[in-house]
Amino acid sequence: MVAGGCFAIFLLPAETVQGALILVEHNDSTTPMRLDLVTKLQLGSLFTAAAAAGLGWFAYRERRTVLAFLGFALEDAHALGREIWDGAARLARPGERWKLVALGGVMLAGGALRVAALDAPMRYDESYTFQYHASRDVLNLVSDYTTPNNHIFHSLLVHCSYLLWGDSPAALRLPALLAGWLLIPGVFWLGRRLLDDQTALIAAGFVAVSHPLIAYSANARGYTLVALFAVVGFLAATRLSAAPSLSGWGVLVCASILGFFTLPVMLYGYAVISFWLIASATKERRRPLLYELVVASAVVAVVTAVLYLPSAVRCGISNIISNQFVRPLALLEFLGGLPALAAELVGYRPGGLPPAAGMAMVAAAGASFFGSGALGRRSRLVLGAVLLTIPPIIALQRVLPYARVFLVVLPICLVLVAAGLRRVIEAVAPRDRWRDGRVALAAALLLAGLLGAAEWKRPKPAGLFTDLAAVIEQLKPMLSGGDHIVAGIPLSEPLRYHARRAGLGGRVVHEFRDFWGPRQLNRYDTIYFVEEKNARVRVFTTWTIEAVPISHPVLREKFHPPERVGETRWTRLYRLRRASR
Repeated sequence: MVAGGCFAIFLLPAETVQGALILVEHNDSTTPMRLDLVTKLQLGSLFTAAAAAGLGWFAYRERRTVLAFLGFALEDAHALGREIWDGAARLARPGERWKLVALGGVMLAGGALRVAALDAPMRYDESYTFQYHASRDVLNLVSDYTTPNNHIFHSLLVHCSYLLWGDSPAALRLPALLAGWLLIPGVFWLGRRLLDDQTALIAAGFVAVSHPLIAYSANARGYTLVALFAVVGFLAATRLSAAPSLSGWGVLVCASILGFFTLPVMLYGYAVISFWLIASATKERRRPLLYELVVASAVVAVVTAVLYLPSAVRCGISNIISNQFVRPLALLEFLGGLPALAAELVGYRPGGLPPAAGMAMVAAAGASFFGSGALGRRSRLVLGAVLLTIPPIIALQRVLPYARVFLVVLPICLVLVAAGLRRVIEAVAPRDRWRDGRVALAAALLLAGLLGAAEWKRPKPAGLFTDLAAVIEQLKPMLSGGDHIVAGIPLSEPLRYHARRAGLGGRVVHEFRDFWGPRQLNRYDTIYFVEEKNARVRVFTTWTIEAVPISHPVLREKFHPPERVGETRWTRLYRLRRASR
């Protein structure tokens, strides 16, 4: 069937295929795919048809071997399912049931904190992602990597959610919300596999109340999704380190591919998993495991490259691997920025607590290194995997990533924090006062509960983006045909999102940039400006009408002086009318 479909694409006239492949640019203009690219696509479909036919012939010729392999794969998958079921069943035993109750309470608390955060206003990046990627058809979604805002697999999930439930913030954030919530049981299971049940529950409690994980569970981006794939991949690795497992490799490969297809920063998670996998294996298992890992990595690389091929053909591979956010910095600039990056990472603390809380969590993770026995050895392996992979990768890339990039490994680091905290509590608690680590568990869960209460009472974000829906409501009655709303980053895309929801269409809002602004304004007759009060310095500077550009000759000669027509707590609204043509 696959071979026949691909061969049919090859036989169709190139003009017919071209007419079906309409690309939508970011300015909403449409254009058919270039004919030379269509020809390459048809040639690729011919090779795909030949490969599919060859695989089908081979499968038929070697059908006994193939059937035996499939039987082995099903048996291995059944063993994996049985192992998961038995692990869950142990939690339901009378003496262990309290752990299941504790996990349920942690999941309820974590879910409540994430749902409560859903009413946060739409921000620039998630609005941009929806406007230019998730709201478009699948062809444009998977082929447009003009900017790294398109976390492609996540955008596909948002696209499905949008088709089913509309364009409300909650609908667009649903995939991130579910992924962020599933991180709680995922980290619990990972903690069980790596360490023990008590540490697993502590780690799950920290994930439930972690402020960055809560914030990005209510943000329509792919960060919690890629973190979940990293946890699932690590879980598969814990099975592979002990014995060969076809289903384990299948889970690890699929989770890694989907993680990379969501965000290339899955590289950090994959590196940690791979290092831990080799370091934790026995001497007898290490050599065959290394060979298996090389094969699995090759499969991950090839399939990921194929998935990114539409984007590479349309936008160029440089947009994916060497865009402005991953371009190497000068050595001195890179070294000078490292302290600020470290300070930002320490600031990723729960509940909006003082920086000392972040320092304490780092210290707790470090304390896991000094554990004794088997638990101490396992903690050191995880800590070594994090410290011996991520810093060298950053040094080789010579890039200063945003702190949110490290959310991919934050759940794994929280397992280390839990291990270190338990180690500290057990070291200071009298040994006759605790049994099986329950005092440590109770103390840590109480701490997590206090952090969760602090997160719940944390003031809701009352900032710039909260006003933008009201801005559109103020401007809507004033607009007539041909009028435009102009705003700079970071106002432009959230305003376009709210204008779309208000029935004005996204094209009524235009992004203003300093370097071509006056020429842009000269195209309009009536312009409504939205500007931020007390604009802060950002990566992209915010333009204000009362600043220097208003004295530009184009504005002074062609337009009447600006008149203020509205105001909100965080913004000012101006109207600029053309004086004459």
